[in-house]
Amino acid sequence: MLVSSETGFSIASSARPLDPVSRPQSSSCGAGWLKLSAASRARGFSVAELVLAFGIVAVAILGLVGVFLGGVQLSARSRDLATGTELAHQVLEQVKYNIKKGGFAYIPNGAYTFDGRNPDPTVGVAPLLFPPGPYPGQTLSSQKFDIIVTGQELSPTLRSISVQARWGQTGNVVLETHLHP
Repeated sequence: MLVSSETGFSIASSARPLDPVSRPQSSSCGAGWLKLSAASRARGFSVAELVLAFGIVAVAILGLVGVFLGGVQLSARSRDLATGTELAHQVLEQVKYNIKKGGFAYIPNGAYTFDGRNPDPTVGVAPLLFPPGPYPGQTLSSQKFDIIVTGQELSPTLRSISVQARWGQTGNVVLETHLHP
């Protein structure tokens, strides 16, 4: 026992070390979980711990499934956008090719609209039909794409052509070019 002369209090100390297997049976500091023996600690997890762990894993899996489904939808939209753009590009390139073969008179005069949803009939003589294929549209990857070609004569030597590819409820791509002889 140590006694302090300045404050007048004493501190009791024990000279024997604590055995790690035999812990005190009661604790005044609230650490009741220290009372477990080695045999009871080796039994495993409690039901509450297992439920908590499964809950955390379930939330993580649901989050991953949501991310995966969002990725699949984004991939489908991206595929449709690329397909619509390519179809519209094909029409414009075919128009340019047909101008080289048939001359600038291949393009109709004035303002016009060829709507592939109707579908409006083409004009011209085969193989130089206007608008060229893939007008009035195509079905690719189980998605129907409609082609709409509009244009106008800006001057006797300048024409504007716009090609719109539409699909689904909201899918839409518009490509436009100006052509001169």
